[in-house]
Amino acid sequence: LALAVILVQAGSKPFICSLVSLAVPVLPMVSFSSPHSLLVLLPLISSAFVPSRRQRPISRAPPTTTTTYPMTPSSSPTSDAADASDGTSSPRAPPRVCVLGGGFGGVNAALTLAGLPWPDDCGPRPEITVVDRDDRFVFLPLLYELCVDAASMEEVAPTYASLLGGAEGVRFVRREVTGVDAANGVVHVSKVPSSTEAGERGTVPYDALVVATGAQLDLGTVPGAEEHALPFYTVEQCVELRRRISVLDQKR
Repeated sequence: LALAVILVQAGSKPFICSLVSLAVPVLPMVSFSSPHSLLVLLPLISSAFVPSRRQRPISRAPPTTTTTYPMTPSSSPTSDAADASDGTSSPRAPPRVCVLGGGFGGVNAALTLAGLPWPDDCGPRPEITVVDRDDRFVFLPLLYELCVDAASMEEVAPTYASLLGGAEGVRFVRREVTGVDAANGVVHVSKVPSSTEAGERGTVPYDALVVATGAQLDLGTVPGAEEHALPFYTVEQCVELRRRISVLDQKR
């Protein structure tokens, strides 16, 4: 259900049949006695499926910056003060919204905000930047299908470029968050080691910040889990699990 909301808002149509087949067995167990039932279920579904590998804990010590990632030149989003030279009002700059984390919460927040009606008298539409260290959104309920070759990569883990491409005013930046300067409205980011993009460090200025980085999995709470357990939250972990299964098959 949560993914259906995201796909409709993004204008994307991948793996709808798989989603329906997944949801149908569950529907008879749910009592929709009122329209508010879905509003209660969606946050629960989203929170249950948020990947744990989202952004690392935010450091308060900002690094040296070299690159800035605004969609427009930095300026006040509500500035309409009169120009002293000619007495005219300067146009408002679009408000900049930065979303940290590209899981269910972050993507849904960006697409919902982008899809809201925006009257002309409210000024320009906001410009939304989604920041995540990975380049793909992972739909966890179907990750096992990718592991057993029952679904393709694009069906289970579409790129953020394809997922967010149809949303007006939304862009994606693949970077690691290293710090937040709340006083100056700036997020400090660094290059992801596996990324081929230029620029080692940079900044993303914002007027409003959404932190949707998800949870951090702690295998240390279960004795032996760190040595013998394999988490199942990312595409990389799925590939590793498939490799281990193939090794077992070869030993039969």
